[in-house]
Amino acid sequence: MKLSLAIACFACRPVISAADEPTKHTEDFVREIKIYVRSLDGDAAHLNASDQQSANHVMMYLSGYRDLACLMSQDRHHSTAAFLIPNNTLRIEQFVRIVDKYIADHPEELNLPPGMLVWNALIHAFPNPDSPPDEP
Repeated sequence: MKLSLAIACFACRPVISAADEPTKHTEDFVREIKIYVRSLDGDAAHLNASDQQSANHVMMYLSGYRDLACLMSQDRHHSTAAFLIPNNTLRIEQFVRIVDKYIADHPEELNLPPGMLVWNALIHAFPNPDSPPDEP
């Protein structure tokens, strides 16, 4: 029952306007993503305590998002899922790089809340061919 509720809550594309979450949250999120990528690229020894905390924060946020996205992708009969993560094997390091690349490729979306950026990155990286198209 809990799994079904979690999937149902996550399966519906979030309807959030940019006004729902200040741009400051997105700026902080993007900064934390960049810090985490630096740590993945071998710069962890040069991060100060604040940067390490930021890297941990974004890792925990994306870990939770990834876990729920993987649960949703397990429900293969859910043809309206916007994305399907193959074999539900997405390491956090891969996920961070997917989100970082999406942000770099789509700077016009930096006015969106962090959750929408992550959602869009998942749709872009793992599209579900059976998902109905978005309505305008």
